[in-house]
Amino acid sequence: MKVEAKITRTWRDRMFLILIFTVGSAAWFYYDGFVAWPKKIEAANAYKELKEKAGGEINATEWASIAERNGWDTSDPGEPKTEEDLATQKYIGTFFVVVSVLYLIWFVRQCKRVIHADDESFADPSGALVRYDRVVAVDKRKWDNKGIAYAIYEDEKGIMRKAIIDDYKYGGSEVILNECEARLAAKEVSTKEESV
Repeated sequence: MKVEAKITRTWRDRMFLILIFTVGSAAWFYYDGFVAWPKKIEAANAYKELKEKAGGEINATEWASIAERNGWDTSDPGEPKTEEDLATQKYIGTFFVVVSVLYLIWFVRQCKRVIHADDESFADPSGALVRYDRVVAVDKRKWDNKGIAYAIYEDEKGIMRKAIIDDYKYGGSEVILNECEARLAAKEVSTKEESV
């Protein structure tokens, strides 16, 4: 039996949506910090200046004319954003760029991963090699809802460990789970026969 459990499309698509969210967030904050808010500041300053010249009352027609000429919204722009506000948007945008780059590196690396199994052993997602004859139990509590099970096994040093079997992320991992269960069932039958 040879198994190559590769990343599933469902998992890849979900993780890709997170990447789109982080890149979109970076674009959104950068757009506000470099384009939208500077325009609003310019409009708010012009509106404030016009209001002061007119003694506190704005001539709506005059403002509409100025706003249209400059490509601004004709409504009251309110209080202008500060340079600190702009800097905050740029910092948050930069944060999301860094997160996006790191996430993209992680995502690409994950998409290349494959879980291998043969007649004697399987590799869990961390790369640890698990021999079927060392598996002592299987925890399937999350299997039905999430496609995740754990093979509890004894490593070469006699330490009990858990290996994840993740069929949601690595399609085809169910074969590994079935093999673990079959080996455990065979051990149980063998133990019963020896005790009789």
